[in-house]
Amino acid sequence: MNEFPENWRNKTPERLEGTDLLSNPEFESYMISRIIGLRKTPLCDFSVEDLRLFIEQQIGLPFVTELAIEILEKILFVEGDYQEGDYQEGDLLESLLRLPISYWKSNSRQWKKLNALIVERAAELHEMKISSDQFKKAYY
Repeated sequence: MNEFPENWRNKTPERLEGTDLLSNPEFESYMISRIIGLRKTPLCDFSVEDLRLFIEQQIGLPFVTELAIEILEKILFVEGDYQEGDYQEGDLLESLLRLPISYWKSNSRQWKKLNALIVERAAELHEMKISSDQFKKAYY
């Protein structure tokens, strides 16, 4: 069962959340400008780096987490594919693994999907020195 609205990937985070956050920020920086712009961008147009940014800032988490897991299911550790944002290989996965335990406890379906991927690719994660210990604490 999908708990998301119909055509959610074609909607903007602003529309999905029903809020106009940061419409009048107290101060403006590159990061705030970028987030404001992305909140008005359909999720289907998000890059891996955009997803990583929203996950790190904990914005639109149910939606961006779902997209990030879908991407990782397709391309995690596939040579030449883009599973990283602007920083390093694996940073999209690492941003998911750093989400608070409380998020994963409230989103067990997503936790199970990501955990299956982690279990399946444990050797590669170990080789890249990516730890899933904090993530696993949500259910172990």
